[in-house]
Amino acid sequence: MDLLLQEQIDAVDTQILLPLVRQVLRQESAVLNQWTKTPIHSSGTFGIVTRFRGEATVTGEPQLWSLILKVVHNASDAPLDRSNPSNSRYWQREPLVYQSDLLTDLPDGFAAPCCYAIQQQESAALWLWQEDIVENPAGKWSAERFALAARHFGQFNALFLTERPVPTHEWLGHNLLRAVAKEAEASLLRLPELQTHPLVGRIFPPDIVAANQQLWQEREHFFAVAEQLPQTICHRDANRRNLLSRIGSAGQVQTVALDWEDVAVAAVGEELAALTILAPALREIPLHDAEEFDRLVFAQYMAGLADVGWHGDATTVRLGYTTACLRYGLALPAMFIDLALDESRHAALEARDGQTVAEFADHWAEVQRFIFRRIEEARRLMAR
Repeated sequence: MDLLLQEQIDAVDTQILLPLVRQVLRQESAVLNQWTKTPIHSSGTFGIVTRFRGEATVTGEPQLWSLILKVVHNASDAPLDRSNPSNSRYWQREPLVYQSDLLTDLPDGFAAPCCYAIQQQESAALWLWQEDIVENPAGKWSAERFALAARHFGQFNALFLTERPVPTHEWLGHNLLRAVAKEAEASLLRLPELQTHPLVGRIFPPDIVAANQQLWQEREHFFAVAEQLPQTICHRDANRRNLLSRIGSAGQVQTVALDWEDVAVAAVGEELAALTILAPALREIPLHDAEEFDRLVFAQYMAGLADVGWHGDATTVRLGYTTACLRYGLALPAMFIDLALDESRHAALEARDGQTVAEFADHWAEVQRFIFRRIEEARRLMAR
């Protein structure tokens, strides 16, 4: 399937590009001169992403342009079932987001890439032609920049707690914590029998296995609590790879959120689970600073909620956030068990991350301890 998709991308020509370039340049008289394409993400499991850039002529003057083509389809080899809207990563969700009004009239600090066109292909794939965001300033984010992103996400979440009703589209994710748990069940239940494997046992030491088993037994209570909290719309995948910084038209710093396939109706505060866990997990923030990072990000998220007029109780928001950490507590075994068991993948992992597999295992064990401290906090908040 990926080969067919790539052949279709390679066949993009002037007839396809010209109307899109005219949209980008806002010039109906633009004439396309030349272009190149560069693969950004070539795996078709969750989307093939390609950058097109080139030059056009407008009233005799050359102008540069660029576009992002994201190809989404229901890959038969996907690790998760993506065919149903109830699944955590329904394959058509992002195109449907752009065809709706969900991303219109957003707060000044928050943005999503413009989508110029959505095209259905004979292969049943959908092509999303999107704005190519130039990050400004580029480079590594500080803890303070992540905190500003949290404030911007708070503004976005508050929009559906104050000014706009929560949409009821079937394709929106609903109760996705339940979906994630269901998808993780088989791997989670394998953990105890794999404890004697050296690497599995190092990523998932006994205290983590015990915490996972306890959380699995309590999952229905966590789901029920989360579903009773104030509900909003959450992006749910606020990791650095999906976030860009730019300067808006009024000179304000904006957080631009990419990849909307996880968007869902969720509890206020759930947005923070991805941001707070994945920044230290992916080494964007030192893991030893994770507790202070949590406090900084949470405070700014609360400020963002207030910016748009939502002044709910901080304990309620904290409960939404910590309860949602269940998502990562239960899902990590599914991510790492097969990797740990397949020694043929270890050399590539070490080359990619610049660390030994033992260091990789120790890092993720500590990440899980950070996660389960949030889970324990959720239990204390529930008991009040």
